[in-house]
Amino acid sequence: MALPGAPRLFSPKSLTDTLDEARSFPGACSLLRNLIPDPTTTNVFQARPAAVQITDFAGFTAPGFVSALTVIGGIAYGLIASGRNPGQDEPFAFNIAGGTFQTVGNVLAGNTPASPPTTGDWTPPTMALIGAQLIVTHPGFDGITNFFGWFDLSTPGSPVWNAGNTATTPLPRVPVAVVQFLDRAWFAVNPPNAPSATYFTDAGTLTITAGTQILTYGDNVPIVGMKVMPLRTDTGGAQHAIYVFKGTPDGTLNIWQVKGDASFTDTVPFTGGGTAATQLVSSMTKIALNVNTSTFSPNSVVASSKGLFFIAPDGLRLIGTDGTVQDPLGLGGLGVNAPFLNMLNPTRAAGAANGSILRLSITPLDTGLPREYWLDFARGVWTGPHTFPASLIASYGNSFIMTPSGVTGTLWRSDAFQTPTSTFVENGVQMTFELRTSTMSDLGKMAQFEVVETSINMSSGANEMITVTAYDERALAVGQDIYDLEGAIVAALDIDFTLDTDALDTGALAAYRPRRIDWPNALIYRRLMIGLAGNSTAFLRLGDIFIRENTLTYTQQVA
Repeated sequence: MALPGAPRLFSPKSLTDTLDEARSFPGACSLLRNLIPDPTTTNVFQARPAAVQITDFAGFTAPGFVSALTVIGGIAYGLIASGRNPGQDEPFAFNIAGGTFQTVGNVLAGNTPASPPTTGDWTPPTMALIGAQLIVTHPGFDGITNFFGWFDLSTPGSPVWNAGNTATTPLPRVPVAVVQFLDRAWFAVNPPNAPSATYFTDAGTLTITAGTQILTYGDNVPIVGMKVMPLRTDTGGAQHAIYVFKGTPDGTLNIWQVKGDASFTDTVPFTGGGTAATQLVSSMTKIALNVNTSTFSPNSVVASSKGLFFIAPDGLRLIGTDGTVQDPLGLGGLGVNAPFLNMLNPTRAAGAANGSILRLSITPLDTGLPREYWLDFARGVWTGPHTFPASLIASYGNSFIMTPSGVTGTLWRSDAFQTPTSTFVENGVQMTFELRTSTMSDLGKMAQFEVVETSINMSSGANEMITVTAYDERALAVGQDIYDLEGAIVAALDIDFTLDTDALDTGALAAYRPRRIDWPNALIYRRLMIGLAGNSTAFLRLGDIFIRENTLTYTQQVA
């Protein structure tokens, strides 16, 4: 005898802003909180591993807000507010694998920057390695004696701090950013009442020999940030380019691309005196991309194997490896776009990428609460919001080093994938997850529906419970079942003794399989959402949701 009702499958795929799965893609989810894609199976999700504190800056005097962070060769370099020189940042160098700090020499009250504010918009510090000098731009430098600082890394394990200005041709103002391009330091400077410019040093030094080592970009619109990215060439090779992001809040936006170097030359045709000849010219070129977009979130500009991601005023965008600025990602419910449109303090956004994962921490204006979104760009899968966002974050192999939003005086390691040592207690709190579908289609029927049966492919650890909630089109709960994995097995086996939960952890309880959901009441709805929530564990897997439903003979009773 055939079962009553018609089957429906929801196979969770990715996070999206959509209000309607039918107008998005199959498997569109409205929540994938603290969940990440299972590495073995498409449309199956597992728990995000907890970030683990790697230092609380023991030995520092009153460590506070970390204002700058980068990872080079397994060492986390940065600046932190401390009581060593009250009101000023202190440079640090932390050996991640060894768990120890290297002593930074020559840290003085006269060469360290004033600590920046911890809230509100700011000019975030930047860091770039040129030769043996790790340069730091920072808004706290006085612009009189010190315009930027640097770690001298000439002696391995014994960094020395310095501050000052470029030699021969000094910078006219404290720079807002620095990048390394073809072994030169490129500084972005916004002089008052003058065109914004980039100043580039001689190769491998902090000297600007010629007064012509300056590029301007046609107007006084300030430079917001810069990033270097490889470009794919027509011949299949690659060359690097700097992308210079400019913008003002009134909507004057543009991005410039700089290629080549002052020391490189090209041979070009030249005609003079009636005789054809050639001449040597600098290979350096600059072009405006002429797309009315840029960023106000300098730390959201992230280089990846796909190109250069950045948060624009109209959402997350990508400059491809061919140099083309793409349309905003996730528009029309095809991903995550809405949280990036209205952010509190856009300059506080932070981002980083490893080989396949982009992480972006922002504070949406509607909630005022920091949150983090992940894009698995290898799979095209969004997840989030994740509950331990970063104020600063840097890639570290396949992992990340971060300083959490609101948790000062610490550094944490946050893995993008589960490992045998992953834990699920974060900052002293048991992690929880929630998967919620988007509003499922009404199948074009102007009628109410009733659930006949439900099963969900899932697994979790021993003694764990998963709360399954059904919501109607008003986002009101119309039914809830608490699935007790151990209790379900006890009932199924019809046994009356204490189970060996350790054995079940690696056996039936850990098995990813269909689980029947027994709703305590009839579920009546016009449109349905299903939510799954519980404690995060290493054994958690969430996949396909199966529903068998009847179409009723009346339409919704609430207008």
